Amino acid sequence: MLEELENKKEKIAFILQHFPDTRENDNLLCSMYWKLVENVEHVDDIARATKSEVIRRARQKIQNERGLYLPSDPDVIRRRRLTAIDMRENIHTV
Repeated sequence: MLEELENKKEKIAFILQHFPDTRENDNLLCSMYWKLVENVEHVDDIARATKSEVIRRARQKIQNERGLYLPSDPDVIRRRRLTAIDMRENIHTV
């Protein structure tokens, strides 16, 4: 079923839907994506795989813009909210 999906965002949404722990842990999400989608077997293969930042940003859009597959851990929600506020407040100082 995963191979039938057309783009990375759809595949990431599938993983978020079927593996709830990935909603709160970007490292786990990346690991699952690389294993399930790109068949990464060795650490060296990661250099040629989809970048973790691409996966993280897709997860962020799915959760923040679509409101789907949100984390259930209140600490994760709070930490992400504080990070977003900090980014908005300090974006002009860069």
